[in-house]
Amino acid sequence: LLAGLCLICGAAWGQTAKNMSLIGQLSFQDGLADVVGYKGGNTEYALVGHESGVGIVSLANPANPVLLQDLPGINTIWRELDVYQNYCYIVNEGGDGLRIVNLANLPGNVSYKDTIINGMTTGHTLMVDGNRLYVYGADIDNGGVSIFSLANPWKPTHIGQFTTRYVHDAFVRNGTAYLGEINDGFMEIVNLSNATNPVSLGTVTTPSNFTHNTWLNAAGDVCFTTDEVNAAFIAAYDVSNPSNIVEISRVRSSLSAGQAIPHNVKVLNEYLVT
Repeated sequence: LLAGLCLICGAAWGQTAKNMSLIGQLSFQDGLADVVGYKGGNTEYALVGHESGVGIVSLANPANPVLLQDLPGINTIWRELDVYQNYCYIVNEGGDGLRIVNLANLPGNVSYKDTIINGMTTGHTLMVDGNRLYVYGADIDNGGVSIFSLANPWKPTHIGQFTTRYVHDAFVRNGTAYLGEINDGFMEIVNLSNATNPVSLGTVTTPSNFTHNTWLNAAGDVCFTTDEVNAAFIAAYDVSNPSNIVEISRVRSSLSAGQAIPHNVKVLNEYLVT
């Protein structure tokens, strides 16, 4: 359901849908950047990052999504979100630091605050893994990986960082990160378990040298990457041995005659949602 909402909210494409059917839709007055799901009780919610804030959308009736609350924020086309327990964490490239939203009161109004932690006022993307929050492309830590503890979810603390290279996005599972280092054109696998002493395990150059995002399969042995350029490939890599990363496949979109820009890829069961 949420995958369908992501695609519906993002854009309207003039081509026949494959393996999908429209359930419901909700329009915003400005552009959307990101959406993440949250389940409170028996109700699913979509948390929608848009240019001027974050929309809290009830999917209690999927055919009729309802905007419960819109949290205003600084205007920016980048606004990324992730969830830990009853909290949503949000970064953007306009300012105001890390926004923390307490979702426990849904479907009633939520509470939130903007925090500047260790001097961080902006970030490009983020991801939660375990009780840690990873922020990428921030205005601290040279734009690399900024690591925060969520031991107190309402008050994260900065506990480490990795690399002086710009990290655009990354997938993290069980402390192992798959970094998209877009300006340097490669994916880097890093053990971040020790936040004060991360260890690089291996790198691989992606097909178009503009590594935008990464996503790991459920088994943890294949990582998929995108390069954000015209006619680029989604590539698949065997990462079972991080010191010897091997490309095993690459594919272009059949819906665009291979000319599309593959922006983000995520794994959903046996599908890639791109």
